[in-house]
Amino acid sequence: MSKTTVLFVCPDNSLLSPLAEAYLNFRAGGLMRAFSAGVAPSQELSRHVRRILSARGIDAKGLAPKPIDIFLMPHAEIPDRVVYLADQAPVALPPQWKTTT
Repeated sequence: MSKTTVLFVCPDNSLLSPLAEAYLNFRAGGLMRAFSAGVAPSQELSRHVRRILSARGIDAKGLAPKPIDIFLMPHAEIPDRVVYLADQAPVALPPQWKTTT
């Protein structure tokens, strides 16, 4: 059985979407896999991310702002769900993505 994948998207991928990615990966117990990206990613994570996660016993290792473009490439993992964490226009999804995404 394959894992359900979720892509969290926010404008700068510096706070909300990395937090959502880390929380879901922590809480899902290996049944789901979360990723995060930004439309215009920041140069670095918000200074609050590591503090918030460590206060809850969650590792921030591997978290970094990423552009949505890397998930739109033909060889990238195709998420089962895309969750927008801000009021923003949806990203044009590639034709190879599932119609249910």
